[in-house]
Amino acid sequence: MRPTLARFLLIGLLVSAGPAAAQDFTWTGWFGPEGSDPAWGGYWTWDNQLMQNGWGRSWWYWEDPAPSFPNVGSSVLIPAGVSVDTYGGGQPYCGSLTVGAGALLQNQYNNIVIGGPALVNDGAIVHSGGGGSYGGFEVNGPLAITGVGTIALAPGRFFTWSPPMVLTVGAGQFVHGEGQFGSLPYGNYHGVDLTNQGHIQATSTTMSLDIYGLDVANDGTAEATGGATLRVWGDWDNSGGELLATDGGVIYLAGSTGYNLEHAVHVRGGTLRTSGGGEIRPQGGSTVEDVTVEGTFHIQRYESTRMTGTITNLGTINQGAEGWTGWATIQVDGALAFAGNGVLRMGEGNPIHMTERPASNDRVTNGPEHAIECTGGQFGSAPDYYGDRRIELLNEGTLRVLNSVNHARFYVTGAGFENRGDLIFEPAPNVNAGIWGKFRQTAGRLVTNDGFIGYDSAFTFSGGLLTGSGYLQGSVTLGDSAAVNPGAEDAAGTLNIWGPMSLTGGATLVSQWSRTAEDLLRVNGLLTATGTLTVRVVSLGAGPMTPADHVVLRADDRTDQATWVLELPAGWSSSGLEWVGNDLVVRGLTRKTAILLAPPVATHLRAAPNPFNPSTTIEFMNRADGLVDLWVSDVRGRRVRTLLDGFHRAGELSVRWDGLDDTRQPVGSGAYFCVLDAPGERRTIRLTIIR
Repeated sequence: MRPTLARFLLIGLLVSAGPAAAQDFTWTGWFGPEGSDPAWGGYWTWDNQLMQNGWGRSWWYWEDPAPSFPNVGSSVLIPAGVSVDTYGGGQPYCGSLTVGAGALLQNQYNNIVIGGPALVNDGAIVHSGGGGSYGGFEVNGPLAITGVGTIALAPGRFFTWSPPMVLTVGAGQFVHGEGQFGSLPYGNYHGVDLTNQGHIQATSTTMSLDIYGLDVANDGTAEATGGATLRVWGDWDNSGGELLATDGGVIYLAGSTGYNLEHAVHVRGGTLRTSGGGEIRPQGGSTVEDVTVEGTFHIQRYESTRMTGTITNLGTINQGAEGWTGWATIQVDGALAFAGNGVLRMGEGNPIHMTERPASNDRVTNGPEHAIECTGGQFGSAPDYYGDRRIELLNEGTLRVLNSVNHARFYVTGAGFENRGDLIFEPAPNVNAGIWGKFRQTAGRLVTNDGFIGYDSAFTFSGGLLTGSGYLQGSVTLGDSAAVNPGAEDAAGTLNIWGPMSLTGGATLVSQWSRTAEDLLRVNGLLTATGTLTVRVVSLGAGPMTPADHVVLRADDRTDQATWVLELPAGWSSSGLEWVGNDLVVRGLTRKTAILLAPPVATHLRAAPNPFNPSTTIEFMNRADGLVDLWVSDVRGRRVRTLLDGFHRAGELSVRWDGLDDTRQPVGSGAYFCVLDAPGERRTIRLTIIR
């Protein structure tokens, strides 16, 4: 930063003062190098008509130029340990400027015109003003600030009257305070082409530090701290640096509102980081692209930001999360993906949609480790006077829809919604989440403990799990490797389908048996069944000791051309599946024996490693040709994962368990049992998963 600033200042001085012979000036002071006096000739000694100043120069009073700070084009040196100031003198001009180690240059109210190309600062420079005035550098050429010094703006500025201004702040420079880089005079935007390799820090609680950027390359740190405000404009290549808000400081990513500028900030790459209550706040028209968020990124009510590329969120993005309904908006400019293990909190009624009517709809992806929590919220928007701003939504992480105090509904108005992660609708009266466009689930799970309404298309499940005690409204198709399990975990319940439902080859209906309630899939419409379908009964506690009928599915009407396969817990039996009217019933369900919890037998059944994370290999001796059922149960005896189920030849067999259940979801830490049912054998060993 320092080298760049220095170059700017020196060039500015040259341009302002006009051509002059280049000379070198070293401050000597009135009392030698250790003296402290105004630097620019504000106080003179004179002998008759001969004027002298602290630069060791003499003029007759009638000579032009007057004996003030050296002319533009001259290089100026303030030696180590010297303290000088500009107060009381005329307009200071110079080319390059060097401030030695331990030296102090104080500039009150004046603008030092610097032409550059170098400002070498190993000491301290203090620009101060007051009452609306600034002390600062008027930069009239490319300026590079180098060295290991500090520049205080109290308030102060770097500006130019002759754009463009090209400024580099070197790696050893620390610029802090309040004021401006560039300027916004009289409605004109005199921005700065800034390269920051050092540390720029806003520290004032009474006045902001504004960087009126054009093209900014930030390889260092731009910070707001201690309750101060930093505002940034322009195109920021932040790939090598960070924007940092600490201890209550706020960084505003300035938009096109307020100042009515055409230079809304566009931040590309790098880190947006906060700590100690600091926040980074975008304003309307600002853009972030391929950035990493660490801490809090806060889109306030009635503000918006454009996002594009991959947003790696390791903290919290608050989208209007102040608890009110209203328009904190994320606008999608091109494909957008959320990565990282952070959370996006969408407040009531806040949308993510296309910036404008697109030629094609862009995709928004919620990455595998990322979470989105929606209190209401809206993805995409239907055609209106703003245009058609639909999106394609892909969820690979966790998308959770929560209750809304003001009953703001959750909507997906898109060109497609694919779920591969956890899509969870919490119990929330009046949420009634809705979707326009296609919905499909290829993996993961949909947990609907509230309503999910398809307004103009079907729900298609080709993988993963559909579960919950709420309802789907619309046409539902479930097949391939998809499973449906009504009710909440460890509790029987009813999942309602309001509309026709098709069960196609490969689909599995999982029904939890309980003494007190039926676990029921309720189709309020026509059920169509084709292909090979599985009904898997799992137990919530001990099974029935006397024959009992268990209703697993109820429909208003049915067309059944399916081949049904019934799976029961080990030691259970039944007289089969039967339609009773439009109820699908497991008849005569009975528990014959309990699970045998035998100690491990190394010659017949063993697992290594055990305990394990994430997987273990299970080996056993199959004594004779025949059917082998090898499966994992939890401590309640419920089948968690089927590892082998079919005919196998005699001999040594092995299989790997990856710690996933039959729906391909990770099981929790703790104890499980591996159960072997084979010709002439029933063995059980204990497995322990450590997550």
